Amino acid sequence: MAISNISNQILDGETYRILIEKRNSDISSKEIITKIAHEIKNKVSLDFPDKIILIEILGGMTGISILKEADILSIEKTKRSMSE
Repeated sequence: MAISNISNQILDGETYRILIEKRNSDISSKEIITKIAHEIKNKVSLDFPDKIILIEILGGMTGISILKEADILSIEKTKRSMSE
């Protein structure tokens, strides 16, 4: 599984969360999350994870990233900060 090749980016003691973004795919998000979670021994944190595993599925293509919260662009946060 591809996740085992990059899961070393999640250090010992760090928590993680898995996010699935799908378009044109019938694959079950729950099935994907279960398979990935079996590969990673770290604890899960849904509210404040140290790392986020982002799985993007577009039809037959899949992309996998391991990110920090700060690496994700939030349009809502950007709009709020610009209006202040």
